[in-house]
Amino acid sequence: MKRFAVLLLSILMLASFCGSAAAEAEPITAYTNCLANVRKGPSMREDILFELETGTGLSVLETLTEDGMQWCHIVVAGSSQEGYILRELLDFSG
Repeated sequence: MKRFAVLLLSILMLASFCGSAAAEAEPITAYTNCLANVRKGPSMREDILFELETGTGLSVLETLTEDGMQWCHIVVAGSSQEGYILRELLDFSG
């Protein structure tokens, strides 16, 4: 009985941890604040894949820092287009 209780408690703790980790991974909605280049990777040296007009909605999957610059890995709303954009080119309020 004691082993069952320990096992049940372990399963509940693991489920709780997995649930909160998934919630933290939710994409964040943002909008471009100017004409913006979307690049293949998080660097000014990477190729430009496409441009986004001011006010384009997108989902930010992650933010990272490369060469002292903050980059966001994004997916354009309503499409499968994705790439990297400088964080300073985005607004996070509707």
